[in-house]
Amino acid sequence: MVKYELFTKDLIVRPARVFRDIARHPDAYFKGALVLLVVNALLSAIITTIPLPVLTGSQKDAAPSGLQTFLLAPLFVLIQTAFVLLGSKIFKGRATFKKVFYALTHISLLTVVLFIPGLLIIFFVPILYLVFGILSILWVILLMIIAIKEINEFSVWRAIGAFVVPLLILIGILVVIVLLVVILAGFLV
Repeated sequence: MVKYELFTKDLIVRPARVFRDIARHPDAYFKGALVLLVVNALLSAIITTIPLPVLTGSQKDAAPSGLQTFLLAPLFVLIQTAFVLLGSKIFKGRATFKKVFYALTHISLLTVVLFIPGLLIIFFVPILYLVFGILSILWVILLMIIAIKEINEFSVWRAIGAFVVPLLILIGILVVIVLLVVILAGFLV
């Protein structure tokens, strides 16, 4: 069995290698994934308690509390895992829950880590925060596609499809829900 550190710079420098290792040795890291999930939840909760200068009064009131974030961060990773698994299965991939869960806990922790420099930027040049945020989102999407590719041994295009198809399904479900709410609201008026 390969010894592997829970979180390394390789995720930033050589993400394909990290996800390839996860694909080859999926069961060795499940406990590590749970550790990463708890660290992610704690960091997320701490970050949400930092007052941001760009938020106005109503935005500050709507921002989630540290406890809400602590509880929602793991749930979000589980939902992401379900959607990545769905895309993998649609494209006949080899992904398992443990492989995908471990890969996504790495990515979610990196997302929180990327937010920290963003906090420094927001206090000095708020417009750069927007640029940094967009670049971070694009990097995380790229990491997810690389993870799907390596875990399933897909081509790049199949990995992109496995990423996009569940998003389209989710958007479709949300559209149906909104239409149902609008229709029901019309009947109630």
